[in-house]
Amino acid sequence: MLGKPTFGVDVLRRALLRLVKGRSIRAVAAEIPMSYTGLRSFLAGTKPHPSTRMKLAGWYAEARRRETF
Repeated sequence: MLGKPTFGVDVLRRALLRLVKGRSIRAVAAEIPMSYTGLRSFLAGTKPHPSTRMKLAGWYAEARRRETF
């Protein structure tokens, strides 16, 4: 059984900033899925709520598995 994916917040933020450069924040937020406001705040540097961090880590693990960036 695999454990929960863990990635540093900085890794998640850099990956999302790269992705948002080619798309809108709203489109990326919908893909994760999370709110536009939550993603915008996270990209601006706020510390995510633990449940949001796990959602972002799950999205990142899946994106890496699919090699989408």
